[in-house]
Amino acid sequence: MATEPEHTDPSSLATQARAESPWDAGGLLPEPPANEPYGYLEGRSLRPCSRDELAEKCRQSEVSAVWTPDQPRLLPATEVAFLVPALEGRLESATRHAFIQVAFGLAMSVCASHADDRPIWPFWLVTMVAPGLQGIVDARADRSRLRRRAEEPTPWPADKPARFAFWVSRHPANGTKTLAAAVAIVALSQVAVGLDASVAAAGLVKNSVRSGQVWRLLSAGMLHGNAWHLLGNLGALLALGRLTEGLAHWSRLAIVYLWSIPSGSLFSLFLLPQTTSVGASGGLMGLLGFLLVLAMRHAKALPPRFAGSLANAVAWIAATGVVAHAIIDNAAHLGGLLCGLAFGVSIVPRTSHLPLAASRKLKLAGAGSMLLLLLVALACVVILLHSRHGAR
Repeated sequence: MATEPEHTDPSSLATQARAESPWDAGGLLPEPPANEPYGYLEGRSLRPCSRDELAEKCRQSEVSAVWTPDQPRLLPATEVAFLVPALEGRLESATRHAFIQVAFGLAMSVCASHADDRPIWPFWLVTMVAPGLQGIVDARADRSRLRRRAEEPTPWPADKPARFAFWVSRHPANGTKTLAAAVAIVALSQVAVGLDASVAAAGLVKNSVRSGQVWRLLSAGMLHGNAWHLLGNLGALLALGRLTEGLAHWSRLAIVYLWSIPSGSLFSLFLLPQTTSVGASGGLMGLLGFLLVLAMRHAKALPPRFAGSLANAVAWIAATGVVAHAIIDNAAHLGGLLCGLAFGVSIVPRTSHLPLAASRKLKLAGAGSMLLLLLVALACVVILLHSRHGAR
C-alpha cells in the first residue's frame, strides 16, 4: 500500500541550519511507514516491499531512496551495503545499453554519409553517439565510486552526491517549468505552421537582422529545427534550470537565460554571418556557465567533483561542436557561455550560504526578465500564426 511522505521544503531546511547545506540536513529524507521493514520511494509515494523485492527493484531501475529496519529515516540506496550487488548490476546494464546506442549511432552515421549529399551524419553523432559515450563514462564512474564505498568499513558515511540529487529533485522549479512550457507552446505553433516557414518567419535569419529585425535575436531562441533538437534542449533546460533555480533562486535563472539568448545570437550573427540559426542553445550555455562559476565559488558546500562535472559538460559540448559543426551553431554556444560566466562572476556572492537568497531588487529584475521571456514566446506564436495566414 502506497503512502505519501511528509513534504520537505528545501528553503525551510536552509533556514533551519544555515551552517550546513540543506542536502546535508538530517531531516532531508522522510521517515518510513510504521511496521514496514523494507521499501523504496517512488515519485512521492512510499512503496513497502520485501528485502529481496527491494534489491530487485534497485537492479532494474534507479531508486532515489530506500528504507531498512535499522534506519530511522529513508536513505539513498548507495548507503545500504546489501544493495551494492544490485546497484552494480543496474550500472552494468546501463553500460551495455550505452554501447548499443553508440554502435547504432555510428551505423546510422555511416549510412547517412553515403545515402545523401546533405551533411546529416553529424545529426546521429550529436543525438546518439555523444550521449551514449557520456552514458558509458558516467556509468563507469558511478560503478568505481560504488566499489570504493563498498571497500570502506560500515557504517558508511553519507553519500553527498546522492543526497544532493535527492534535494534537487524535490525542488519545485516552477520558473524552469514555466520556461519549458513556453518553449513547448512555441514548438506546437511551429508544427502548425511548418518548420521551414517558422524558421523563415522568426528564426535568426542574418540578413533580416541586418535589415532591422533585431527582435530575431530573441525570438530565434524560442524556435527549434526538429523534434530531436526540441527534446534535447527541453531536457537540458529542465536539468540546468532546476539546478540553477534550486541553488540560486528563480530570479537569477530568468536573468541569465534571458540575456544569454541574444548574446549567443549576436556571436552567431558576427561569426557565422551566412547561416540561419534557431534554438535555445545560447540560453542553455548561459545557465551552464553561470553554474560553473557558482560551483567554483562554493565548491566546499557542493558535492565533490560537481564543478568538474560541469566543466566536463562544457568540454563534451565543445568536442561535439567541432565534430558536428555543420549542424551546430558553435558561435551561439560560445556567446551564451561567456554571458553566463559574466553573470556568474557579477551576481554570485562568495560568502553567502547555498542556496543563494535573492534581494527584493533581484526578484523584481527576475520577474521582469521572466515576463519578457513569456512575451517573446507569445510574440513568436503570433508571428508564426500570422505568417501562416499570410501564406494563404
